[in-house]
Amino acid sequence: MRLITVLSRALYRLLPHDTCTSGDWIANHTGYLSFRAVVREDENGRFRALVCKRTGYTLLTFSYEKAMDCGTYDTFRHAMSVAHHQACQLAHLRYAWEMA
Repeated sequence: MRLITVLSRALYRLLPHDTCTSGDWIANHTGYLSFRAVVREDENGRFRALVCKRTGYTLLTFSYEKAMDCGTYDTFRHAMSVAHHQACQLAHLRYAWEMA
């Protein structure tokens, strides 16, 4: 398992890639709040999982902010999985019917 991780990191560094990757916006039941998983790679090759929040109904009224930091992980997939799960939890459970 460790060998696979080392090889995948080596191949990842050789191939061109984005240092920031985002998922789709996940809206709450009212449609006013949306959350998105964001993963950024740091200088050490580790991946930081974040959740961003968007408020508003249209492009003219959207405002964006960082909702929470979900931690740092060794693999991109793990970081995206954690951030996406947290974004779903925020949209469908914690802020399901919020308007602000």
